[in-house]
Amino acid sequence: MKIRTKEDIHECISMYLSLSDESFLPSDYNSAYKSLFNAVRTKHFVRCIRENNVIVAWIYCEPVQVQHMKEPVFQQIYYCSLSTGRNAVRYVKILHDEMIIEAKKRGLEYCTSTGSHMDPSFVFARILEKNGWQRRGFIAVKHLDD
Repeated sequence: MKIRTKEDIHECISMYLSLSDESFLPSDYNSAYKSLFNAVRTKHFVRCIRENNVIVAWIYCEPVQVQHMKEPVFQQIYYCSLSTGRNAVRYVKILHDEMIIEAKKRGLEYCTSTGSHMDPSFVFARILEKNGWQRRGFIAVKHLDD
């Protein structure tokens, strides 16, 4: 489901910032809000999962031109969920499946999704690996010709 309203954007930013370790890398609500607002307004790929009218997970992806590659990749810029266990795994899979569909529509060959500095065991990337992505450390890559 697309993120459409200012309240949706607030909910996503608040969720993300609630997980942030401000002592390691500080965040700014207004900067984050403005950035996500602009992404939504300009129709970037920003999707969420709702349960009982509450956003439980969201993802924001963009085509990114990596300096050492000829073609852009569809890269996860942000992923966030407060969920744990089976729901967490399910949400990662659902939103990344949507990411793959969008990348194929755009004619891109690769999707990339990275874990977080808050995930030293690479759990996030390992979830993607179990769903057919290739993984090295914290980064997962999906070759779309698979």
